[in-house]
Amino acid sequence: MPAGRYPIRGTLSADGAFAGTVGDWDAKGGFGAGGFEGDYEFGSCTMLMHLTHR
Repeated sequence: MPAGRYPIRGTLSADGAFAGTVGDWDAKGGFGAGGFEGDYEFGSCTMLMHLTHR
């Protein structure tokens, strides 16, 4: 997927849980001490997101 083509939007709860969308697709995940982990459905595929901060 081209970087920046599909905006990430959603809400973040006090415990770090995220619920929202990537483009038109539902996304969920959460923020913790090491970064963010989540996923979203893109057609028939599940895309995984593993983001770390340094």
